[in-house]
Amino acid sequence: MNKIAIVGCGWLGLPLAKAFLKNGFLVNGSTTTKEKISILEENGIRPFLFSLPTSSKELIDCLNVDIVIINIPPGRKDPNVAIHFPEKVHSILTNIPNHTKILFISSTSVYGDLQGVVNEKTIPKPSTASGQALYHIEQKLLNQSNSVERDWSKRSSILRLSGLVGGSRIQGRFFAGKKNIPLGEAPVNLIHRDDCIRIIIGLIEGEKWGELYNLSCDFHPDKRTFYIKACIDAGLDVPSFLAEGKKRKIINSDKIKSDLGIKLLHPNPMEFSF
Repeated sequence: MNKIAIVGCGWLGLPLAKAFLKNGFLVNGSTTTKEKISILEENGIRPFLFSLPTSSKELIDCLNVDIVIINIPPGRKDPNVAIHFPEKVHSILTNIPNHTKILFISSTSVYGDLQGVVNEKTIPKPSTASGQALYHIEQKLLNQSNSVERDWSKRSSILRLSGLVGGSRIQGRFFAGKKNIPLGEAPVNLIHRDDCIRIIIGLIEGEKWGELYNLSCDFHPDKRTFYIKACIDAGLDVPSFLAEGKKRKIINSDKIKSDLGIKLLHPNPMEFSF
């Protein structure tokens, strides 16, 4: 029976942990709050309490597994995210056993403001500090420079997720009632949490290591069309958008769907229910 650790059991990590348990895995889960320990225990997840960066016994015990999923957000509001986020992830990587495989949950924000269709062969150009922090870790995993870390690229995979939707998240709440929102014609790049969980499990059960993948819906409606519908569906005030941004990036994720032989459960954001 494979033993897995999910560092970061939040909005995505907790239901992901539950799904792994149903698939026969033993699951360690980390949290930064004491209040969440009981929630993890009630769901059959072995809880570990720590804040990163650290080299505590709690962290080391949590990471003593076959597979570690690093699922921590960089923290967009942190003015020093370019320093703090790599420090957090490095403290995980330096304490992972030599045999343990690594799945790093990244973001398509590493592509920054590129235009047109982008795929895994596209060279990222992150335009935000959080995107740069994520890309720094990706490079650390993909391109090794010393003997201690040399095998990370062979036992690691990176999954770049598009904008996350699903669960209790109400799409459009940040735009409700606002006027003249920029980039109304820009395509949206989204992925439903249900598909994230299904793809992550397929990636691990399929032993897809040493890989880099994007994950996004198959269809990319424009920002104006999607968010107006989302606001109407949620009973929120309808926003207005500026007619611009048509050539913004579209995330292609054909690679992972082909490698896993999986079709998305929610391929079209216009068919999401909120």
